[in-house]
Amino acid sequence: DIATLVLNRAGDNIQNLANTEECHEKASHVAQAIVQDASSNDPMRTMWCSQDEEGTDLSAMASRHKEDGGNSGGDGADGPKQPPNMRATQLPSLMRAERQVSEPAK
Repeated sequence: DIATLVLNRAGDNIQNLANTEECHEKASHVAQAIVQDASSNDPMRTMWCSQDEEGTDLSAMASRHKEDGGNSGGDGADGPKQPPNMRATQLPSLMRAERQVSEPAK
């Protein structure tokens, strides 16, 4: 459906932004904006909430990404290229992490 296509495209865009170290901050803001927009749609929110809670820490992910050289190229000085199938799993993790940050504990 349309929402899935939009989120998949957003995930690709975030991944492309995150490929360069200078853009990490921007990618994080873009991800948060997309997550906040998507989570305002109740059916989407329900779908993400039904998934397991991993508690992914975005800032830790970003610093690890920088430490291991990023994923902008092939196997080389900048680290191994991320497999394409990772993209599909990243956005739900981002959304779970963002929801945990933005919603007060009950």
